[in-house]
Amino acid sequence: YGKLMHSGYHFIDPFTWLAEVNTQLEHKRPDRADLFVKHFGPYDFLHQIDAADYQRLFGTDLFAPCFTPEKLQAARQFGEQDVFILCQLKRGDVVTTTATLNLQQNSFSRRAWTETPDDVYKGNGRVRHERVTLQVGTLLNIQVHSYQSYEVQKKDVETEGAGDEHHFDVYVFRNSGVVGGKPLEKFSFGEAESQQHRADTTYLGHNEQGREVNFANFLEGRADGTGFASHRLTNTFLSKIYMCISKESHGEIPQTAFAL
Repeated sequence: YGKLMHSGYHFIDPFTWLAEVNTQLEHKRPDRADLFVKHFGPYDFLHQIDAADYQRLFGTDLFAPCFTPEKLQAARQFGEQDVFILCQLKRGDVVTTTATLNLQQNSFSRRAWTETPDDVYKGNGRVRHERVTLQVGTLLNIQVHSYQSYEVQKKDVETEGAGDEHHFDVYVFRNSGVVGGKPLEKFSFGEAESQQHRADTTYLGHNEQGREVNFANFLEGRADGTGFASHRLTNTFLSKIYMCISKESHGEIPQTAFAL
């Protein structure tokens, strides 16, 4: 398995959750989905940055054993690092929603060492770069931006806003002459949450705080809108995406269509 069965799931799930707003409009409710998927894996990565590149960048041949013909061939069987998804939801032959999801593990990192640290999850150069754009026709545009420039609790950059550990900004652009409201609003949730928890030594960030709430609700039997049954559509999409990845691996066109 790869990216989709790790952090990628948390992007497929919000997509299906947001798309379900269409079910409230009976005469515009989509009844099928079309998918086209491309992926990038370890076999590709080992050719993108090869043994000579490692020697040049790090001054060591430590990684040469990873580039033997046998190891390169074995890498073909590993899970996806990056996934690029184009999806259209349709009602009959009419498109109701178009979505593109780009999920990348092979992306910006602060990793610059050859020895594996004890914490390979949050202590191995990982930084968060996330962006979501919701375009509601000509009426509304919502953008979410969350970018880090350094690892959690390892600040070596003097910055506020973009690049900060807790950066999470939401911009709302409205066609106010039609739908009302302000033409532009900005909400800095990450900064606000960080300030609110300044005295809490256990606070790790807004993402972790959200997960803690969900987990506590699960343990205590409280409904919070994210029960197992609510993930049915997410897992349907996940299985269809993997079907497309499998098709591409077997030389077929990586696309599929299915009823909703």
